[in-house]
This record gives sequence, structure tokens and C-alpha cells, in this order.
Amino acid sequence: MEDRPRDDTLEELLGEIRALRQEVRGIREALERLALPPALIESRSAPQEIPRVSDASCGAEALSSGEDAGAGVPDVPRDGPYTAARSGPTAWQRFYRPINIRKERLRYAFPLWKIVTVLLIFLVIYGISFIGIFDWVEILFSNVRYAFKGEVLPSEKIVLVAVDTPSIQEIGPYGKSWRRYHGQVLKHLADDGVRAVGFDFSFSSPSDYDEAFIEGINYARRKGAAVVIANQYDESSRTFSTTIGPIRDTVSAVGHAYLMKDRVTNLVRWAPLQLEEVRAEGPIRIRKSHLSLDAQLAVLQGTNRPAAKGDNNDLMIRFRGKKQSFKTYPYVQVFENRFPRGSFRGKTVLIGTTLPMHKDFYDVPGRSQMPGVEIHAHALHTLLTGDIRKMGPTGLGIAVFILALVTGLVFAHGNPSLRMIGLPSLLAVYWIAGIYYFLQKPPVELNLVYPSMSLILTWGILSLQEKMATRTAFTRTIGLPKDVIRRLEADRDFREGEARKRLTVLASDIVNYSVFSSQCPPGHVRALIAEYNAAIEKVIYQHGGYVNKYIGDAVLAIFGYPMEEKDSAKRAVRAAWEMQQVLAELVQKWKQENKNCFDRIRIGINHGDVSISYLGQSKKQLDVLGDNVDLAARLESEAGKHAGAALLSLSTFEAVKDLVIGKRVAVELKNRPDVKEAYTLEGIIV
Repeated sequence: MEDRPRDDTLEELLGEIRALRQEVRGIREALERLALPPALIESRSAPQEIPRVSDASCGAEALSSGEDAGAGVPDVPRDGPYTAARSGPTAWQRFYRPINIRKERLRYAFPLWKIVTVLLIFLVIYGISFIGIFDWVEILFSNVRYAFKGEVLPSEKIVLVAVDTPSIQEIGPYGKSWRRYHGQVLKHLADDGVRAVGFDFSFSSPSDYDEAFIEGINYARRKGAAVVIANQYDESSRTFSTTIGPIRDTVSAVGHAYLMKDRVTNLVRWAPLQLEEVRAEGPIRIRKSHLSLDAQLAVLQGTNRPAAKGDNNDLMIRFRGKKQSFKTYPYVQVFENRFPRGSFRGKTVLIGTTLPMHKDFYDVPGRSQMPGVEIHAHALHTLLTGDIRKMGPTGLGIAVFILALVTGLVFAHGNPSLRMIGLPSLLAVYWIAGIYYFLQKPPVELNLVYPSMSLILTWGILSLQEKMATRTAFTRTIGLPKDVIRRLEADRDFREGEARKRLTVLASDIVNYSVFSSQCPPGHVRALIAEYNAAIEKVIYQHGGYVNKYIGDAVLAIFGYPMEEKDSAKRAVRAAWEMQQVLAELVQKWKQENKNCFDRIRIGINHGDVSISYLGQSKKQLDVLGDNVDLAARLESEAGKHAGAALLSLSTFEAVKDLVIGKRVAVELKNRPDVKEAYTLEGIIV
């Protein structure tokens, strides 16, 4: 095998190193996109170096140096023969890697518990909508929409003939004898060119005046007018009253006059277009469907326009105005033929009672009580014009699910500002859409209550779950007291994701840790480090500090937040001094137990403004960021060269100069040429 020139071999190795560095940076960027904790990114992306018997290889050096792997490699031009093939990821890798990252982010940001929560909320709200518990709220919103749109004049094609007080006074009490008057009224209406006549009366028993009524019906039908009469519906037995045969066989159709009351509000809002009768004839049960009075009149007039139908063919009545919105003539006036000619030409007439004594009044939305015949007029007008389209069960289910799902996705994003702005905006957009479609021709009435409940309930439950998860993380993972947790939750800046605080940062590291760890079994190292960490953590918390993170043997602690805020620099300095004393006690104990151990630590302390990021789902810690955090780490790496092995920044010393014993020394910090001096910590003034 032919030997290669030495320069070519070196160039090849350098090319390999550069390619590896580029891949490491790519992995690091991918991990950052996944929002993983910084410590995890360091452990996943940092190249594993061969341990050296030197302080430089200590696991905490990542806290101090912050250098990229391979920084000592000279920058050779990328034109070697072996660098092109390893210069970066392939086209397929560049395409597929973002897809994997997005999939991982989605799986992490929208975990199973959120999916289950959204589905449960959807099922609960959708189930409640079928029960109709909050239909009364929807009715109130519907009334508001009607008020916003304003009253619409009813059609002049529908006219009422009312059995009222003047009619009773002139003709006499209403009874079977009025059937002869009905025949005369039908003749007068037919002569005036009426199109259809509907009686809101039932005729279930024969009388001596049926012939006169039948004669009037036949006369009206010969003139081209349709005649429809009503029968009564018994809701408990699900049966209808029987119309006497001669009248039933003469009229154009028979329709039920049943008006359905809302289960919650007791208001008449819906009119059943079709009801089913169940009648037993011997061992056989017969089912028969009956159209309503309004539906029969609409069918006879050939209407095929859509109406506002909900479940079970129920018609949502669009009330056109207040009571007595339709043109109304007293019954006696029509009976005596005292109305202007042409008043009924081409129109539909509904004849019924408006007397309170007949107990045919019903509560309707926003308009107190209304007689049944007038409610039928509003229902007939809705059928004839088809001017309302109600959101059906399918559309309601889709709206409930989409709003719950979008709310869950917004929570998965994790941005508090997006939640506070986006979710109310989403709810407002849905309501504006509801108003917009209601103002169209024909109007479409979207359900506002249940989709809004879906969004609000999803928002509330996910917020509560995140709050509980945060508290659990604070108490179990971080170990914060409950009063501190309440303080964090009350901090508006912290809730929004980031807080800018002035506090003191303490960075600590074990001197010659790599030598110690290379000479001892892993179990021995782990046991001593655990005992050491427990001791100094106790010291830090006793002085009102908070251990932000452990990185190998390095410790980063903050004073001033989220614990006590006052005198953070003094408390940090006292903690640093006591940490030195606690380590000395541990070393004495370990030596008595004949344990090989470390005996010195380095400490750097800096006081200044830092940025504290919110505890997220992926970060079970507070992230402290900023230039002042880096300065504390640099001071710690320099502290081993000076007496006391602890250095204070100038800003820290100004805050504690009446407390510490030390001297001003010159320092040379890596990548910090702006810092020339610091103070040593050699004692505490009691």
C-alpha cells in the first residue's frame, strides 16, 4: 500500500474534524429547536473528550469556558481532497431532518394528556348540547341578535281573524254553535279571494251545526281556497284527538296545533313540524305521522323553501315583531261582512282565539305572552319565507371540536402572550361570524353558547393542569416552598415567560475534579458528590438562595429571586464563605473514614441584572441568562489562582464591602477583556 504524503494526511484529518464539528452544530441546533434544557443539550451535543489529569477537563468547565468543541483546530481552507464528501448533510438529510424535528416538537408540545383533555371536553360539551341544559342562554343570545337586527315587518300575506271580546259580546259565548258562523265566515273570505284558511280549533265531537260548516268548507274549496283545521295532541299518551268524519273528509287537510315549550325556560321557541302518533289496535301498535297546522298550510301553498329545522323536524320560529304584529280583524267583522273588499285576496288567514279565558296563551322569547294563533302565524311565516337557518347537530359538533382543538394547539405553543391575545380574539371572531351570518339573507343562526363554552372550558382546564404541573415541578423537582410558588404565580412578568431581575449569581466548581474522578471508582465519586451537593444546597437555601442547576461538579445558584430579594449580595457572600467551611468539615470527616476525596472548591460571585425564563414543560428549572451570569462563571474559573479561592466582582464588593475581608487583585478572564480587577474573599466580619 502506497504511503500518502504527511501534509495530505493532516489535511484529511482536519477535514474530518471540521465535518464532525459541523454535524455537532447541526445536532445542537436541532436540539435547541426542540426547546430541550441547556444541560441536556450540552450532554447530547458536546463531543466526549478523553479525560486528562488536569483541571481543564472538569465537567463544570462547560460553565466557565463556553468554548465550542475543537476550538484549537487551525482554520485550514476547505479545499482538501477529502473535505467535500463530509462538508455537510446530504440533500435528503436536509429535507428529512426538519420533518423529524417538527414531528418531535408536535409530539412533545401536544402530549397525550392534552389530546385526551380536548376530546373529553368536546364529548362533554356536545353531550350537554343534546340535553339542552344551557339552551336558555342560547335563547337569550338569540333575542339579543334579534334586537340588534331590529324588528322586521311581517308579511302582509298572512292575516289573523281573532275570536276576541267584541266578537263574544255580539255573537255570544264560543261553542259548537259557532260552526254555523264558521261556514258563513268561509263564504265571505272565499268571495274576497282568500288563498288558504287555517282554523286553530279542533272539531272532535259532532254538533247540529256541522252541515252549515261543511257547506262553507265546500264553498271555499270550489272558489279555490284551501281549508285546514287543527287537532289536539296529548303529549303523555302521544295520541291525537279524532276529527269527526264528515268534516275530516271535507277539509283540505288536518294538522296538529301543538306548540312545544322549552324544557328549561318554558318558552315556546320551536314548533314541531311533524309528530308521531302511537296507537294500539289490539295486539298491533300503529305509528302514524301528523304534520302541523303550519306545515299543512305551507305544503298546500306549494312552498319548498328551507326553514330553520333542528332535531326531530322542529322549526325554530322567527318571531317577526311584538304581539299583534300581523294584521288582525275581529271575527264578528268578517262574519258580518264589514271589512274592506280585497282585504283577504291572495292571503292566508288563520282563525283562532285571543281571549285569555280560553287559556291559549304561551310565553315567547322577550315578548311576554302571545296567543297560540299568532304563534302559528309566525311559524307559518318562517316556513313560507325560509328566513332562518339554524346550526344543526353536525355543524355544532364541528364548531365545538374546532374551538377546543385550536385552544389546545394554542396552549401547545406555550407562549402566554399568544394565549392572552389569540384565544379572546378567536372567541371574538366566532361571535362576529355569528352576527355576520345572522344579518345575511337568509339569516343563519350559529350557536354561540356551546362552542364558546368549549373554548373557555378548554382554556380553563388546560391552564389549571399547567398550573398544577408547574407547582408539582416547583415543589418536587426544584423544591421551592409554597409561599415562594405563590409569589412566582403572582409575578406578572414571570407568568408572561421572562422576568428581568437584579440579583446575585454564585458559580462554584470543584478544583482538580478530573484527577479525583479518574483515581476513584464511579460509585465512590457519585457518593461523595451527592453528599457534597446536599451539604452546600442546604447552605444556599439557608441563606435565601436557590440552586439553579448542577452541571457535573459545578453548581450555579442565584440569590434575590425567587426567594428573598433584599441584601442578595450579602447573603451570597455569607453562603460562599460557609460553603468553604462546610467543605472543610466534610474533608475532615472523609479523611477520618479513609476516603480519597477532593478538598478545594472555586467560587465566583457577581451582582447585576439577569434574565429569568419561565419554567416550561421541557425545562424543569429556572433559566438564568445574561452577561452577569457569564461573568460569575469566569470569576469562578479564575478564583483558584488567588487566596481564598473565591472572587467577587467589583459590583458585588460595593454591595458587601462592610462585610468581607479581602483585597483587590488583577484578573485575566477568558473572553472578558473588559474585566481587569476583582476582590478576593478571605474572611467575613461578624
